[in-house]
Amino acid sequence: MRTEAMTDPRVASAFGRAATQYAEHAIVQHQAADRLLGGLVWPDSHADVLDIGCGPGDETRRLMQSRQSGLTIGLDISAGMLEQARSNQSSSHTAWLQADMQALPLRSNSLDLVFSNFAFQWAQNPAQLFEEVSRVLKPQGKLAFTTLLSGSLRELAEAWKSVDDASHVNRFHEAAEISALVRRAGFRGREETRLHQQFFPDPKAALRSLKIIGANTVRSESRRGMTGRRQLQKMLEAYESVRGSEGVPMSYQVFYGWFFKGD
Repeated sequence: MRTEAMTDPRVASAFGRAATQYAEHAIVQHQAADRLLGGLVWPDSHADVLDIGCGPGDETRRLMQSRQSGLTIGLDISAGMLEQARSNQSSSHTAWLQADMQALPLRSNSLDLVFSNFAFQWAQNPAQLFEEVSRVLKPQGKLAFTTLLSGSLRELAEAWKSVDDASHVNRFHEAAEISALVRRAGFRGREETRLHQQFFPDPKAALRSLKIIGANTVRSESRRGMTGRRQLQKMLEAYESVRGSEGVPMSYQVFYGWFFKGD
């Protein structure tokens, strides 16, 4: 296993703090999970499955209930999320594992399906991530995932531009980059992109939502600017200017992928 590029440890801390409230506020994440599961063609009813970035275990439970037998592993970097997942569900067919998704502590060619919803965007080295996923999957094993793309949180990013030219919002990859990395790791399949939007009564509510679900951490490779009271107020005023009839928008550009390992 390669371990040179690990997920920013602040991500684990942020999601750990969000564990008890995540499921209630992760609206777009639940919508994406429904679509991802709906497009999944199961390997068989006895498949061994890994859920990467399982969070409080909502999708892990659905993956387990979709099959007659087989092991379902919920993996997350956050101990807090895994504690919440364990409290929500216990089964002899489910295991919980705290680990970094870029260095999976699992045997090669051991899984039938790797599933992940709204986690891969946190990888410091996505090429390494997809190589690891390929390693643990059996030949013809399946990969189903979502990840955020460039253009996500664009309203927030634009609002911060009124303050300075620093990166206050994570930079996400283009769809073509993700597609190329997946296929370079030996996968074939189909993909799509879809815009999801969530609306809030005011900009502060939008920011609070990001914090509640643990998604407000800016990765270490991004250059973050000053966030004093005056800068924050200026940003909020700029964000308010994009209000529409449904409220203040927050956009998520989502990549959906349904792939299999092999030619």
